[in-house]
Amino acid sequence: MEKSYKLVNNGSDKQIAYPIGMSDDLIAALETARKNKSFVTLTSGNEETGEAWGDLYDSKGRIGLSRGHQYLFPLLVSFKRADYDEELDEEIGESYDFLSELPTQEIAKYLNKNDLEVDDVLDHGGSIISSIVAVQTGLAKTKVIYKHPTFKGKDFSKENIKIDTETFTTECKTISDKNDEIKICTKTEKKFTLFVGGNVYSRHDSSEDLYTFLKANKQINLNWLNIKGNHTMAKLMNYTGNVIDIFNIQKEDVNAEVIILGACRINRFLGQTLYAYPVAAHLIGGYMYLNDIGASLTLKKQWLIHEAFESYSGVDLPSPLKAELPLYKEAEQRALKVIADAFGVTPVESEEIKTLDRSIMVSEAYTIMPNSNYWINFAKEQNINPIGSLYVLRQDQCNEKTLLGLLRQIWDDVFNS
Repeated sequence: MEKSYKLVNNGSDKQIAYPIGMSDDLIAALETARKNKSFVTLTSGNEETGEAWGDLYDSKGRIGLSRGHQYLFPLLVSFKRADYDEELDEEIGESYDFLSELPTQEIAKYLNKNDLEVDDVLDHGGSIISSIVAVQTGLAKTKVIYKHPTFKGKDFSKENIKIDTETFTTECKTISDKNDEIKICTKTEKKFTLFVGGNVYSRHDSSEDLYTFLKANKQINLNWLNIKGNHTMAKLMNYTGNVIDIFNIQKEDVNAEVIILGACRINRFLGQTLYAYPVAAHLIGGYMYLNDIGASLTLKKQWLIHEAFESYSGVDLPSPLKAELPLYKEAEQRALKVIADAFGVTPVESEEIKTLDRSIMVSEAYTIMPNSNYWINFAKEQNINPIGSLYVLRQDQCNEKTLLGLLRQIWDDVFNS
């Protein structure tokens, strides 16, 4: 029996039995993680070549021990799953299995947000540990404590990765309320799948989950990908007649007339103002203020492009709404960098412009929005200093012809001076 395992002393009457083919370095790493009760991510792969199979096959949890008759065997204690009640045909109890698909940093955020400890979400049983080519410990901060001598991760080059959707159909049971008749139905689920080298690397329940995973994987350049699915790929035609993906704007997509025209036709505050107040009026008012205080050319350029993405998306989203749409916000930040590069604006943004944006927003709200008391209190709570109604355009100035003429002239003065 002893020849079938590598035995490690446990300070008790029973030894820990690891597979005979497992390397001493890997055993040492697993033992360190077990003794320290560390959260681990085990990367599975080919034990001979060291090539990782992909995130879909990785496992997360803690190293525990089974209670065998002669030896103790190492197990991976992973996340709790709800119990299945056959009579009720439903799951009972808390399930944290979804955490296994999240990056460790996202698991840490979830635990912190819900006031949970690692032990609260882990099961009591475990699975056999095998085919491990790397061991990482930690959640919010991670550390690799073991790598196969010839470890090889996946090739994340642009040509080798692809994202698509897959549809899975499973059978389910329903019971009629009238006669308790059991009917067999089908349930269809759509998964968002990352392929690397033509093979499945990871699957995700939503495009948002996939996007979170991609952000955490620093080897993947998000600009390479057209992420198909909910709100992650939007090909729209603009004034030029070109159809572009607004979630992946390229330098050749940037056009001053598209930005100017969109700004003149897209309203601020969701259009709920005393009179139509387009983004162009906001830009012109801010430019007037910067001109009056003798601001630098760089600040004026930053100001004129800071709302440019809205001309491509077709909407001026208020900040509270934008905060709930991380994919949109990420796309806006990426696009702004591309637009800034196209017009030679360095740096892309500044604290002065962010402060002015908030100050003029409150000034506009005082003037053209209802319920001025709300905005007075909002400004106090947020420590925003309004710059006054002098820089809020009148209704007669907000017609399209006037705005187009003013903004085109300002744009030409700033970017061609």
